Amino acid sequence: MVDVMSAESTVSTDVKYLDKDDRYFAHARPEMVEMLPGDAKVLLDVGCSTGRFGQLAKETRPNLEEVWGIELHRESAMQAEEVLERVVVGGVPEALDSIPDEYFDCVVFNDVLEHLADPEEVLAIVKSKLRPGGYVVASIPNMREFQTLSKLIFRGSWEYQDSGILDRTHLRFFTESSIKNMFARLGFEMEEMKGINRNWRRLPRFLNLISGGLISDTLFLQFAVRAKV
Repeated sequence: MVDVMSAESTVSTDVKYLDKDDRYFAHARPEMVEMLPGDAKVLLDVGCSTGRFGQLAKETRPNLEEVWGIELHRESAMQAEEVLERVVVGGVPEALDSIPDEYFDCVVFNDVLEHLADPEEVLAIVKSKLRPGGYVVASIPNMREFQTLSKLIFRGSWEYQDSGILDRTHLRFFTESSIKNMFARLGFEMEEMKGINRNWRRLPRFLNLISGGLISDTLFLQFAVRAKV
């Protein structure tokens, strides 16, 4: 039976985030399902949107028994409650108060950490929600992505947009090295990290080739992470 719990009373609502187009909240992210640990039975999807990611995970991962979600956008959360076991309506870190300790095998952040005022605080809290040996799986935008970097360097342009790396609701920005350092500071063991959503344009590929791979990180829009407690 689905149980929807509300944590909205403790959350300061981000109006710009809630005003986003409904399509923003409806991505299944199959490339991130591939990052889930194979033996995970209970999963928490932070920023679960309409629940499509959790639904796909349950359909393709036979060991997965429960998927919970946290979602600030109430309309999306109402859709997620149809396919997930439990949904907390609210933002983090406040909504994590409604989540039991040492219950989850994996906690997922698909393009969520960059929206938080203090992502390290949230990750530290999440450690207490994981069972021993549990995982955090995250998709994190790459500030050094070629198009974003070239606009800054060659045009002096830093213009916020409705979506993408310079999404106007992003509060924090990350690079490959800063992601690694953040998880290391919090005591996580980085089990896998890889670039996803690659830029296939000729110029960045050529520049990476002649640099001997020194700028390979600029070829990706995001990095996918699986880190173990």
